[in-house]
Amino acid sequence: MKKKKVYPDDDGRVIVNMNVPGMPGYVEGRKSFGSDAENDEAHNHADAEGINGIDLRRFIRSAVAAALVVAGVVIGGMVLFTLFCTEIWLK
Repeated sequence: MKKKKVYPDDDGRVIVNMNVPGMPGYVEGRKSFGSDAENDEAHNHADAEGINGIDLRRFIRSAVAAALVVAGVVIGGMVLFTLFCTEIWLK
């Protein structure tokens, strides 16, 4: 029979609940570790924090700029390939 490993820095707390749908060993309805008030407070705190108006606009503007850069590189590559084919390769 295997003995359970003992780690000197282990205080017994659960860091992450691994009972996640899709994972091996998932049991539906299993109570999560820790007190419910503690878990609800952590989830509510994480969900309550949102992006305010200025940061949201900055985020959207940055995402659109990144998408335009990627689209520009792809379209530029297509134009250069077309020019290469018509002017050099197929002449």
